[in-house]
Amino acid sequence: MTHVKQNLRPTRDPGLVTIAIFKLFKGVSLIALGLGAILYGSLFTVEGVGLWKGKRWAEYLTVIATSTLIAFELYELARRLTMVRVSALVVNVAAVIYLVYRLRHPRAADTASAAQRVHRPSHAVSGNA
Repeated sequence: MTHVKQNLRPTRDPGLVTIAIFKLFKGVSLIALGLGAILYGSLFTVEGVGLWKGKRWAEYLTVIATSTLIAFELYELARRLTMVRVSALVVNVAAVIYLVYRLRHPRAADTASAAQRVHRPSHAVSGNA
């Protein structure tokens, strides 16, 4: 059992210790970024499926998640103005405004959705075919 304890003892070489700490930091950082990318992608997927199915909780989740990210988008826009960043900000602000409207006026939004379903064009079948 004493050889296990000896193997866990770090080296005394300062160069190796520095490189080891750097490598450990990079490894932990990449794992954290990977988990962050996975969690972020999962959030988008849950929002998309929930909105696709017309779930009210998805509207709330999307408003909260998108609103919190607008501050980061403004920060990035202040750092460097690009059309992609401006477009992303405009789309996200429009989505939040639309979803807040739907959440505050559910009957108007549901009536509009129902009207679209009722007024779908029908395909008339000709008896002369």
